[in-house]
Amino acid sequence: MRKVGKNTENIGKTLTTHVTAPLVGIGAMAIKASNDFQDGMAKVSTIADTTKVSMDTLNKGVIDLSNQTGLSVNELAEAEYQALSASVDTGKVTEFLGVATKAAKGGFTDTATAVNGLTNVLNAYGMEADKANKIANQMLITQNLGKTTFGELSRSMGKVTPVAANLGVKTEELFSSLAVTTAQGLDTAESVTAIKAAMSNIIKPSKEASEAAEQLGIDFSVSALKSKGWIGFLKDVKKGLANASPEFKRVSNRSTEIAYKMANMERAGKKNSKEYKELKKQSKGLSKEFERLAKMSDSPIGAMSQMFGSVEGLNSILMLTSDQGINKYNEAMKQMGTNTTAVQDAYDKMQTPAEKFRQSLNRANNSLLGVGGALTPTMETLGNVINKVTDKISKLTPKQQEIIVKFGLIAASVGPVIFGVGKATVGISNTITKISKLTNNVKKAGGVLSWFMSQCGTCYFWCR
Repeated sequence: MRKVGKNTENIGKTLTTHVTAPLVGIGAMAIKASNDFQDGMAKVSTIADTTKVSMDTLNKGVIDLSNQTGLSVNELAEAEYQALSASVDTGKVTEFLGVATKAAKGGFTDTATAVNGLTNVLNAYGMEADKANKIANQMLITQNLGKTTFGELSRSMGKVTPVAANLGVKTEELFSSLAVTTAQGLDTAESVTAIKAAMSNIIKPSKEASEAAEQLGIDFSVSALKSKGWIGFLKDVKKGLANASPEFKRVSNRSTEIAYKMANMERAGKKNSKEYKELKKQSKGLSKEFERLAKMSDSPIGAMSQMFGSVEGLNSILMLTSDQGINKYNEAMKQMGTNTTAVQDAYDKMQTPAEKFRQSLNRANNSLLGVGGALTPTMETLGNVINKVTDKISKLTPKQQEIIVKFGLIAASVGPVIFGVGKATVGISNTITKISKLTNNVKKAGGVLSWFMSQCGTCYFWCR
């Protein structure tokens, strides 16, 4: 008898530890995963045009994309909502999201930031979502040729794209310009601000800018830009300034030459070298000389800075129109016209063993969504029962509520009593004299069980 009791006790413990507890844990995880995903997609459903695509199809699209990329379904659901909010067509949103997720992986950012950057450009230029891959390619080429990232571009582009679109500057011209200025040392935000200032003053030049352009013999107008193209217009501007000031030409060319040398040394990991530090010192000296020339009342550079809104705006134009700048610009323009796989290439390079392992874990987590969905109706039924019980209890008299409390205490003791029976079984074999006491306890337990069952009947009556 002792052996039987002990074996029974051990089996119970083993089942509890290795079967019951894990199953309960998995069930809880599955329900939470399913509920979180349903909440995210419910948000999507508030703005999705389900006459074009059903929610079931949108749900499947998000899960499939999550399995492919390793990004969580919750992150993707939020990104899908942001895309729809930014006027991406429901019929194209899954395809758009696929581009954004790959661009985010290859561009070192999150999906929401990638969605924001892409939609800013698409909306400013009046493009449809099917042009997202083209824009993402251009942004990643800019990342490759300049000193910037897809994420940095996404966070800054919204400031300049409306102005560029208004001027008729093409997206590839804009991104090629940013590849040049960031490669020469301006950070992404500064580059965007400087180019925006230059473009804004072309659209609406100040009186001083118009007078300066006339003085230098430059057609400083939107019509001139549209007829000659962005870079052609800028070359004319630089030519006019170089003819007016040989000193400017010397400072500008030397400054650009140093900027490119520094950029190449940074890429080669020589930022701490003696040569790099010397070049940096020379660059600062030339910048001060440039600012001094710009502040001189009779300086053509001062007049030119008026044309582009600020010294910084002029500096970005000089970077673009230097010999090195033109070469870099042409290289970027060529790649943007021929490279159609920059997004996929960048994404593929991020598929390291560690990344693939994370994707496997994410797929395992997604597999719980179906389990959680199957458990959801049960949870809803349980929730309804709880609501009914709560409603009934709230209407009871204080005396009836006291009975319920006692009933709860009895119910709470059932588990320990059952466990105690197992222990008692082992103890029976140790001393036969305890049989009589056990018999008495069983009789008492029978009375308790009878009372317990009567209370269950009462509870059932209340909840019907």
